[in-house]
Amino acid sequence: MVDYYNKRTPSVSYFGSTGTTEPNMRQEMINTLEGSFPEIAKGKWLALRRMSRDTEGNTIPCGCIDRVTREQDKDIFCPFCFGTGMFFEEEYISGYRLLLDSTFSSRRRHDRTEAGNLDVPFVAFFFAYDGYIKREDRVVEVVLNDDGSVLVPVKYVAVYRIDKAWDYRADNGKLEFWKVFTHKEEVKYLTTPDY
Repeated sequence: MVDYYNKRTPSVSYFGSTGTTEPNMRQEMINTLEGSFPEIAKGKWLALRRMSRDTEGNTIPCGCIDRVTREQDKDIFCPFCFGTGMFFEEEYISGYRLLLDSTFSSRRRHDRTEAGNLDVPFVAFFFAYDGYIKREDRVVEVVLNDDGSVLVPVKYVAVYRIDKAWDYRADNGKLEFWKVFTHKEEVKYLTTPDY
């Protein structure tokens, strides 16, 4: 008799053994950042400036902001907000940096820009699941020692403003890792100036 409706169950398992077959992306990101034999660690220490918030969740503005323009003075260094205009708490977090083209294509257009044109490259950072990142925060590159630890006293290299912070989630909404799209923020003073 011919089984037209495929009512019989096949005796061959096409999907291998029973159980989960999906990779643990949370552990894969940790192994990428911290290393796991035989892989080497690909993460580097970055400073994450988390903007301080009040009880309603709003950022707390610094006293250096002008009441009329609602902007901070870019020419005067503020030792409290470092030119962000908001109070922040700084912590060190391991992340992976990926330079993207300004057009998100494989062509390196910013290498051939004409004089006078502004071309800001985008940078993507990957972080482990345990850091909650918001759009108002800043990612800061710091100078590292030869062994990969943060140089003390801290010297800053560049400040990146966050454009998008994507939380990648898997089954049941479990947070796996963060992908943060940023662009370099041009500031006059990265650290306290020597007057």
